[in-house]
Amino acid sequence: MKRTYTLCIITSLIMCILAVGVHRVTRTEEKHLKVGFIFVGDEITPYTENFIKARNHVMEVYGDQIECVTKYNVTEDRIEEPLQELVAEKCDYIIAASYGYGPVVKEVAQEHPEIQFCVPTGDNANQEPVLSNYHNCYGTIYQGRYVCGVVAGVKLKEMIENGIITPKQAKIGYVAAFPYAEVISGYTAFYLGVRSVVPEATMLVKYTDTWSNYSIEKQVATELIAQDCVLISQHSDTIGPATACESAGGSIPVYHVGYNQSMTDDNQVVFTQVMTVLNQMVYCQKNGIDYASLTQAFNPQIDCHENILGKDMGSNYWYCYGLVMIIFMIIIMYGSMVATSVTQEKSNRTMEVLVTSVDTNLLFFAKVLAGAVAALIQSAVMLGTVLISYKINQDKWGGMLNMVLDIPANVLVVFALFGIGGFLFYTFIYGAMGALVSKTEDINKSAGGVQMVIMIVYFITLASLTDVDGIMIKVTSFLPVSSYSAMFARVAMGSVSTWGIVVSFIILVASIVVVGIIGAKIYRMGTLRYGNPIKLSNAFKSIKEN
Repeated sequence: MKRTYTLCIITSLIMCILAVGVHRVTRTEEKHLKVGFIFVGDEITPYTENFIKARNHVMEVYGDQIECVTKYNVTEDRIEEPLQELVAEKCDYIIAASYGYGPVVKEVAQEHPEIQFCVPTGDNANQEPVLSNYHNCYGTIYQGRYVCGVVAGVKLKEMIENGIITPKQAKIGYVAAFPYAEVISGYTAFYLGVRSVVPEATMLVKYTDTWSNYSIEKQVATELIAQDCVLISQHSDTIGPATACESAGGSIPVYHVGYNQSMTDDNQVVFTQVMTVLNQMVYCQKNGIDYASLTQAFNPQIDCHENILGKDMGSNYWYCYGLVMIIFMIIIMYGSMVATSVTQEKSNRTMEVLVTSVDTNLLFFAKVLAGAVAALIQSAVMLGTVLISYKINQDKWGGMLNMVLDIPANVLVVFALFGIGGFLFYTFIYGAMGALVSKTEDINKSAGGVQMVIMIVYFITLASLTDVDGIMIKVTSFLPVSSYSAMFARVAMGSVSTWGIVVSFIILVASIVVVGIIGAKIYRMGTLRYGNPIKLSNAFKSIKEN
């Protein structure tokens, strides 16, 4: 818990010090720097308080060399006016510390290239247009989350050892703000940390659809407690979940692992909040202002329409995850079927007649392509049935899958091209592996290595969905063994140049041809040899000799 707080502080400090430090290195002749800050809350909110502490520390370190101008309590839908005010005040750097500020800040950054803009926790800096004066920053918060999960696991283990709960009752509740990548990776890391100590632990996640709302967060935590959660954690900004744990009744105590900072004592915060409200009420009474009307005016019901700039990683993640899983299952299932078909023909001596009367290359390519066409037709029928059924019953489902099924046309095209290419690539390999054995029960020995490669590619791609600009997925998107899923994931979740897609696809097509030719030679050599399974090294040696 304290490490998460420390990590957040360090992240904020690094961001601010880098902003100032780089300026000092490149413009040493200037001794004065103006930095504008825009915060979604104030010192009452733990998330914002940590940024305030970081700002204050920078001011202490650099003294009169830096001037800070700060805007507090700026909601994400009202960012433009305070942002323009900081521009008018000729700030050298503007740091807007909330995820939802990103789209508007990037628009303003495009208009003012002389100012450096930064949105901590944002994710649109690498989306087109890429600007040299617009940046995102965020520390590896999931690492701190993992440590918090270990702490939570130690507490659960203590409760189990003391007989307070059984291992089956080790249930965690997680109050999450939005289904964004940073939130999902955070609670995933937290859960992995818990399970490293208590493998039997389970976790239930509920979203508040808001970053900072005390009442909603407390209510969601209360609902999780009612569902027998004995420990609560959160990725939201108020002390609501901690208060819910403190006031929970029942025979089993409910513990809380905090977010951003320690929440073990909230008396001062609650007192400040109450006194603020009382002061506002007294002011209204003295000046003849209706407090209820004023509150309603400052907290109106907002109806808004969201326009996604670039890629929406929150919604794209799920359909990308699903399509990667589908192509993985198709390759494994139908590739094994092709290998089995080849082995069965070999075992019943049908192959002896075929290879002596038909060109081996033609026979091998025809078999693989026929299997591929059958697989694609079957897959299309199954997926089409699901989609049509959902479309017919869409109203009954309440449109809950619309976000997942709303896939852009360009993404579907890339998925189709690379998916079919990857399927053909591995199907040729499976066909060749089937020719190396004489019994169907030996297929796993022959094709085991191929399946292992497919599994590794599958897990690497899924692990890289939250970091599509990472070096790992960039490399795998050009390798023929993995480009069928890695390149698709990059297109769906990030931004890839057209030449990159074309080069990757050319490499994949060329590899299919090469693998097909080699596979046909192995097929001819292997189909007429019976008995023990043929080692792949011996197969290549035999081909080379011939």
